[in-house]
Amino acid sequence: MQIMTKELQLKGEIRILTGQLSASYGNIKRLVEENKRLTEEIRDLKFTTAQEYMEDHEITVADLEHLREPL
Repeated sequence: MQIMTKELQLKGEIRILTGQLSASYGNIKRLVEENKRLTEEIRDLKFTTAQEYMEDHEITVADLEHLREPL
């Protein structure tokens, strides 16, 4: 009887841990997607900011050619 009780207890603990692991995986997956989205937003913001700066200061791409590293 004790062995069956212990087995049921362990099975219950395994179910709980499996549920927690599944929830953790879901949270990690959600955080990875959120990170991707925020990274894209930051990249877009940097591009927009740089573009606006160039426009405000009337800088053209030709003005920046001398900064390009030789290939």
